[in-house]
Amino acid sequence: MSDMDAFLCASMVKVAAGRMEPGVGSAVATLARTVVAIRTASEIEARIATLESQIGIGTIRRFGA
Repeated sequence: MSDMDAFLCASMVKVAAGRMEPGVGSAVATLARTVVAIRTASEIEARIATLESQIGIGTIRRFGA
């Protein structure tokens, strides 16, 4: 389990137990979704770059490149 997974699980438990405000838990979840989206996009970009290199086409400038 990653640190983020553990933190999310702990946050859910705290919200359910009333030890964390639901709004704070919601903000934590939103930040986690953002991290996942960025990681996913980065992985896809890397895979596309590898495929482009393998088939010999020029690198197209993308977000974050």
